[in-house]
Amino acid sequence: MDPWRTHEEKASNKSLFHKSLAFDAVLNLNFFNSLMRKMSGLRAEYQELCNQFDLEPEASVEKALKNANTSACLTFQGDTTLSATTCQILAKIISSTHALIKLDFSNCMLPSAGVVDLLCGLKKNKSVRELDMSSNNLQADSALHLGNYLRHNKTLERLFLQWNSLGQSKETFAIFSEAIGANQSLQELDLRNNSLTAVSTEDLAFAIKSNKSLKTVDLRWNTLGPGDGRSLLHAVQDSPQLTSIQLDGNLFTADMILTIELAASHNADMMQLAREWEARCDILSKHTAQLEKRDGKRSSGVRFLLQQQGQKINTMNKEQRNEMIKAEEQLFVNKKRMETMESLILDKEDQIETLQEMNKSLQQDKDMESTELGEQLGLVREQLFSAQSLIQTLKMKIQELEAEKKGLQLENSHLKDSMSLHNTNCEDVIKAAEERAKSAIHKARQEKTEIEEEIKKMQRSYEDKLRKINELRADLETRIQSQNQSHLEALTNLKKNMLDKEEKNLDNWASEKAELQSAVDKCRSKIDSLQKDMQLKAEEAAKMSLTISELQQVVSREQDKNLTLVEKLEDSANRKREAESLKAQIALVQSELFSLREEKDSQIKQLTELLSSQEKHYAELRFGEAQRTGILCSAVTQYITQVGATVGSSENIL
Repeated sequence: MDPWRTHEEKASNKSLFHKSLAFDAVLNLNFFNSLMRKMSGLRAEYQELCNQFDLEPEASVEKALKNANTSACLTFQGDTTLSATTCQILAKIISSTHALIKLDFSNCMLPSAGVVDLLCGLKKNKSVRELDMSSNNLQADSALHLGNYLRHNKTLERLFLQWNSLGQSKETFAIFSEAIGANQSLQELDLRNNSLTAVSTEDLAFAIKSNKSLKTVDLRWNTLGPGDGRSLLHAVQDSPQLTSIQLDGNLFTADMILTIELAASHNADMMQLAREWEARCDILSKHTAQLEKRDGKRSSGVRFLLQQQGQKINTMNKEQRNEMIKAEEQLFVNKKRMETMESLILDKEDQIETLQEMNKSLQQDKDMESTELGEQLGLVREQLFSAQSLIQTLKMKIQELEAEKKGLQLENSHLKDSMSLHNTNCEDVIKAAEERAKSAIHKARQEKTEIEEEIKKMQRSYEDKLRKINELRADLETRIQSQNQSHLEALTNLKKNMLDKEEKNLDNWASEKAELQSAVDKCRSKIDSLQKDMQLKAEEAAKMSLTISELQQVVSREQDKNLTLVEKLEDSANRKREAESLKAQIALVQSELFSLREEKDSQIKQLTELLSSQEKHYAELRFGEAQRTGILCSAVTQYITQVGATVGSSENIL
C-alpha cells in the first residue's frame, strides 16, 4: 500500500502518462514527416548537380540518398567508390541540408581532393553527429584537413577513422591531436590501425587530457609503446569523463595496458556512481520537497522554536558574557580599591600603632607624674600632719606654760602688788602672742592645702626649731627653778625673743608659701598642658577612630558589593544551568528531528521502492508504446516506400 498517494492520484498520473506518450508519438510522426519532406529533395538535388557537372548519376549514390530519406543517415555500400567530382557534389548537398545526422564513407576509396571537399562541406553543416571515414587510406594531408575541421566543429560527437594511415607523419598527427584537444563536442574516437608509433603517444595523451568531452577511445592495432605509457595513464586519470580506452595490439606491456584500461573503467564507475547519485538526489529532493510541503508546518514550527531558542540562548549568552565582563571589571576595580584600602588601612594601622605607643608613653609619663604627685601629696600630707602635731604640742606646751604661770602666780602672789604692772604687760604680750599664734595657726590651716609640697622641706627646720624650743624650755625651767626673782624678766625676754622669732618665722612661712604657690602653679600649668596634650591626642584618636570606622564602612560596602557580585555570579551560574537545560531540550528536539528524519528516510525508502516498481511498470508501458511506435513507423515507412515506388514508376512511365 502507498501511504502517501491515493488511488485517484494514481489514476490521474496514469492518464497523464498515456497522454504524454500519445503526444510524443504525434511529435515523432511530425518529425518523420518533416524529415521525409526534406529527404525527398536530396536525390533531385543530386540529379540537378550531376546535370550541371555533365556527370551521370551513380546508382549507388542514388540508393544511398534514397535510404537517407528514411533514416537520416547517408551510408554507402562497401563496393562503392566515390570520385572527386562526386565528393564535390555530395559536399554541396551536405552543406545545404540540415537533416543528415550520420555520414558513413567507409570503404569508399576517397581521394585526397574528395576528402578536402567533403570536409569543407561538413564545416557548413551543423546537424551531423557521426562521421565514418574508415578504410579509405587517408594520409598525412588528410590528417591536416581533419584537424582543421575538428578545430572549428562544435556538433560532431562520434568519429571513426580506423584502417587508415594518419600516423605516418609526426607533424601532421601532432596538429590533428591538437585539434582533437581543442574540440569539446567529440565523445567517441576510433583510431584503430592508423600506423601510430611511439612518437604519437605524447600527442594522444595531450589530446585526451585537453578534450573534456571524450568518453571512448579505440587505439588498437597500432605500434604505440613500449615507453611513454605513463603519460597516457596520467592523461586518462586526469580525464574523469573518459570511460573506455582500448590498447590491444600495441607494444605496451600487459600490465600497462591493464592499468590504463582499469583507470578508464574506474572513471566509468565514478561516472555511473555520479549519475546514480544525481538521480537519487533528484528523486530524494522531489520526495523531500513533497514531505517538506506536507510536514512544512511542523518542521517550520520546530525550526522557528529552535531559532527562537537559539536566539534566546545567544541573547542569554551575550548578556551573561556582558555581565561577566562587567563583573570582572567591577571585581578588578574592587580589587584595586581593596588594595588601596588595604594599603590605607595598613598606613592607618601603623599610625594607630605609633599613636598607641605615644599614648602608652604619655600614659606612662602621666602615671609617673601622677605617682610622683601622689608621693608629693603624701609627703605634704605627712608634713601637714606633723605640723598639726607640732601645733598641738605647742598648744600643750603653751597650756603647760600657762599652768606654770598660774603656779608661779600662786607662788608669787606676794609679788603681785609689786609686779602687777609688770604682770599685766606680760599678760598683754602673751595674749597678743597667743592671738598672733592663733591667727598664724588659722592661716596655716587655711593655707595647708597650698603648702603641701613645702612641708617636707620645712620639716627639718621645724625639728630644729622644736629642739631649740625644747632647749629654751629647759633653760627657762632651769632659770625659773634657779632664779625665781629674775623669772619674770627672763620670761618677758623670752616672750619678746619668741615673738620676734615667731614673726620672723611667719615672714619665712609667707615667703615659703609664695614659693610653694608658684611651684603649685607651675605643676598646675604642667598638668593643664598635659591635659591639653591628652585632649589633642584624644581628638586625634577620635579622628583616627572615625577614619577607621569610615574605612570599616567602606570595607563593609565593598564586601556587600562583592556579595552582590557573588550573587550575580550565582545568577549567571543559574542562567548557565538554564542554558544547559535549554541545550538539553534542544538535544531532545534534535533527537526528535533525527527520529523524524529516520521516519522520513524510511518513508523515502518506501517511496523509492514504490518508484522503482512504478518505473518498472512505466518501462513496460514505454516498451509497449515503443513497440507500437515502431509498428507505426514501419507502417509509415512502408507507406512512404510504396508512395515513392508509385512516384518512381510514374516518372519512368513519363
